[in-house]
Amino acid sequence: MNKTILSCFKKLVLLAVLLLAVVHSPAEAKVFRWIDDMGRVHYSDYRSAIPVQYRDQIKYKVPPAAKLIGDAESQQPKSPEENTEAGEEKQKLATGEKSVSVPKPPQLTLEPETIKLMLVVKEYFDIHKEQVKGHVESFKFDEVFGKYFLRLVKKRIPAEKNLLERLKNPSLVSLKNARNFLIDTLREDEKVDVKENGFQPTMDSLEYRLKQEIVLLDELIPQITEDLVRAGVNREQIEAMQAKIE
Repeated sequence: MNKTILSCFKKLVLLAVLLLAVVHSPAEAKVFRWIDDMGRVHYSDYRSAIPVQYRDQIKYKVPPAAKLIGDAESQQPKSPEENTEAGEEKQKLATGEKSVSVPKPPQLTLEPETIKLMLVVKEYFDIHKEQVKGHVESFKFDEVFGKYFLRLVKKRIPAEKNLLERLKNPSLVSLKNARNFLIDTLREDEKVDVKENGFQPTMDSLEYRLKQEIVLLDELIPQITEDLVRAGVNREQIEAMQAKIE
């Protein structure tokens, strides 16, 4: 009698477990997902638990297991940049637009000598840009101050030649661009001749060229910095290494 009752009880427990497994099966269970104004992600089994202002985000249900396991978003308050990203994601959910991931640039493997050369080139460009910019902003291209620009051009020619000698066959695009810049700059610097062209025409040409150099250097310097970062050299290390070069 007791054995029969115990057997029936075991069967009832087993049946209850099976029913619960079916009801709460991950393949069937659904949860609602929404993002609040702080960029935090929330889940709930009940639509009624979602604040009214966020219900317009809910256009479909998602399985909790697949979503919760793969969701790496933090529940802590986010920075303005992260809130912007969360707002964009919320907008995409509301409109049904799919997110498109942008691939990161591949990492670079560079020899120590190449990294050192890049640091030298970047250091020269940084100093050169500030020097040219300072002259252009401080002096006029006239007979009174023109001598400063002529002196600047003549003094930098040896440094340009030295760098070009070290940049013979660069493989990186950033260093190729740096080499082409130096070739053009050196060629124009060597052509500067006040006696042949006249003082003011020489100054007018030099003013235009130096202003163009600042624009080009604003593009070249970030290219080299980006390649250094991709090679695993962070910005603090770049500054420390450049200080040693100085």
